Amino acid sequence: MTSEASGLVRAVIFDYKVLFFPSHQRVIADVRDLLETLSHFGIDICVFSTDAINLGNECVTRSFPVLQNLVTRGDVQDQKNRGSPNWIDAATSKLGLQRHQLLYVGVTALDWRTAINAGVFYLHAGWCAGLPSGTTSLVVNSPSEVMKF
Repeated sequence: MTSEASGLVRAVIFDYKVLFFPSHQRVIADVRDLLETLSHFGIDICVFSTDAINLGNECVTRSFPVLQNLVTRGDVQDQKNRGSPNWIDAATSKLGLQRHQLLYVGVTALDWRTAINAGVFYLHAGWCAGLPSGTTSLVVNSPSEVMKF
């Protein structure tokens, strides 16, 4: 990898709610398209969930590409809660990347805090919920808008 390419986004972290809570079929299809596009471009995908989930089953249920990278509290040093940069460190270890190579797409104030406490660029998934009070973020209103970043 060239030094120029090392500064590019190499992975996107998604809070599990961003991927698995939308119930409208059009949004599910848009999330599927986003995941497929990211995979096509060789961008890794990581899912954050406080508790263990069956990532494979969640993906199969929605006809998503099967995702392999899951970070739960058990993977985080000292099992810190969300908001701690240790979550980002667990992702960088799993993915073999640096913090500046990540993009975080979340929906809660804790997602926002996790990203900003680690110096990771954050986008709020407006297709899931409004921007939480007390947070400042760019809001993407559809999954396809994530690709702009």
